[in-house]
Amino acid sequence: MKLLYHLMLVSSLLVQCTEYAGIDKKNLAKVPDNFRLPIVYNADYAMGPFGTTTLLKFVHPFDVAKASKVAAHLHRAYWGLANVPAETTHKELLEVHTPEYIALLENHTAAAVAKIVEIPPLAKLPNWLVDRYVLAPMRRQTAGTLLAAQLALKHGWAINLGGGFHHAKPGSGEGFCVYGDIQLAAKRYLDAHPMHKVMIIDLDAHRGNGHAQAFINEPRVTIFDVYGGNNYPQQDLELCQRIDFNFPLDIGPGTCIDDAVYLGLLQRSLAQAIEAAKPDFIIYNAGTDILIGDRLGGMKVSAQGIIKRDAMVFHEALTRSIPVVMLLSGGYTDESNEVISASIDNLLVLTGKAQA
Repeated sequence: MKLLYHLMLVSSLLVQCTEYAGIDKKNLAKVPDNFRLPIVYNADYAMGPFGTTTLLKFVHPFDVAKASKVAAHLHRAYWGLANVPAETTHKELLEVHTPEYIALLENHTAAAVAKIVEIPPLAKLPNWLVDRYVLAPMRRQTAGTLLAAQLALKHGWAINLGGGFHHAKPGSGEGFCVYGDIQLAAKRYLDAHPMHKVMIIDLDAHRGNGHAQAFINEPRVTIFDVYGGNNYPQQDLELCQRIDFNFPLDIGPGTCIDDAVYLGLLQRSLAQAIEAAKPDFIIYNAGTDILIGDRLGGMKVSAQGIIKRDAMVFHEALTRSIPVVMLLSGGYTDESNEVISASIDNLLVLTGKAQA
C-alpha cells in the first residue's frame, strides 16, 4: 500500500495542471490600467500539478490551490494582476537564512522538506521532484512578497496571493514554512530606509515564531501577534517576549473565540499599537485559519468576521498613510479561498478600486 501511495503521488506530480491556470497571458496586456491591481500572483504558486491537491489532503489539510482559486475569482471579474517573473534566488535567500540551512535544502531536499511541511512520504521522492513541486513554488511566493512590498510603496497597499511563511527561521523551517519571506521583505525595506520602522501584524491563528527569532535584536521591527496560545507552536515560548503586542488566546473545548471576542480585541488594541509603534511600513500576515471549522486554527471567527478584520487592518494603515502589504499565510478549509476572495472584493471597495 505504501508503494502504491508513493507511485500515485509521483504520477500526480508529473501531470501538468490546467485547472485554476490564472490569467490568460495573451489577454493580460489588454487589461486597461484602471483594472490592474497591486495584487501579485503566478500560476507556479501551486505546489504540484493537477491531482496533488486531493492526494495531499490525506496527509495535510492545506489547500495548495488556494492562491490559484483566488486569482481565478479576480480574473473572472476582469482584474489584471501583477505577475511574479522569477523565483527568489540563492543569493537573496542568504540575506535572511544561514548558509548551512540553504545547503541542507539544496543537498538533502526531500528529507529536509518532508520534515518541514510535515508530509513524511515526500522523503521517499527524488530531490529534484520535491524541489520542483514544493520548494520552487515557495521560492516564487517569496519573490511575490518582495514584489508586493514594492507595489505597496507605490500604491499604498498590495496583496500577495501567497507567502506569509511566519514559522521559517534563519537556520531552519517548520510548520509548512521553508523560506522567511516576511523577514526578507522587512529587511529589504529597512536596508533602503535605515531610519524607518516596520510593523508586522500577524493575525494567523498560530504564533509567528520565525520572524520573532529573526528580529530578536532588531528594534526597528515591531510585532503585533494574535494567536491561539495553546496552539502550535508550543516550542520557543521564550520568543513570546520578543512580541511587542502579544495576544495569546485560549482555544479548544469550552472556549469560543468568535467574532465578538476576536474583533473586540482588535478594536481595543490595534489602533493603539500602531499609534505607539509609529511604523513607516506594515506587513500584514492575514491567515484565514481563524475561520470556524478550521481544524488547525481552533477558533470560531465567521467569514464575515475575517472580512471585517482585513478591512480593519487596511483602514488603520491607509488612514495613517502607512503602506501595507497583505500575505495570505495559513488557512486549512475548502472555504478559505472563498473567504479570501470576498475579503479582497471588499478591500477593493475600501481602497477605491471598485464600487460597492
